[in-house]
Amino acid sequence: TPDPQANYTVLIWTQNINCDGYDFVESIPLTGDVNTNINTVAQQGSGNDAYARVNGVNKRYTGVCLKSFDRNVKIVPEGTAVLNVYYDRIEYTITINSPQRPRTVVKTITAKYQQDISGNFPVDGYEGYVLDPVNSSIFKTGQVPFLDVMPAENTVFNLYTYGGNTTYHLIYYFEALPTDTNTVMYNGTRY
Repeated sequence: TPDPQANYTVLIWTQNINCDGYDFVESIPLTGDVNTNINTVAQQGSGNDAYARVNGVNKRYTGVCLKSFDRNVKIVPEGTAVLNVYYDRIEYTITINSPQRPRTVVKTITAKYQQDISGNFPVDGYEGYVLDPVNSSIFKTGQVPFLDVMPAENTVFNLYTYGGNTTYHLIYYFEALPTDTNTVMYNGTRY
């Protein structure tokens, strides 16, 4: 008599932003033969292109690659078997080149996907410049003033003088409430 079937669960986890643990992504309930090892998870690809195939379905996620998954997990009659799949964040590099030719590298930023890189902008000595992407698959709509988080690609940017190196200052006022102090009068209106 063949062993009966029982439920089991495959849990998908991705490395958290601090790279000191894992965040839950997805739970996949499946059924298999009791007292057999779970064999529905397999690695596809390698290196930064590695991902898991779970029960014939590819599990790919932006900015992460398969790190590992549990092995030799036996399906139990109680239906409580769990197989964990772990993805780690991929490290990417942004290269920023000078605005003048021949272009030289003025800054390199390396971080894992979605980590905060905002402290790198503006680039020292190039305040008022924007980033002009070179052959990027992510940045397709023109110049970028700065980046908050690491994108999911190695990217080269050339610095570009925005607006012909002219700086404009915009001064604006809000109309004052009757109870406000330290106001300014302009054209008969108090600001």
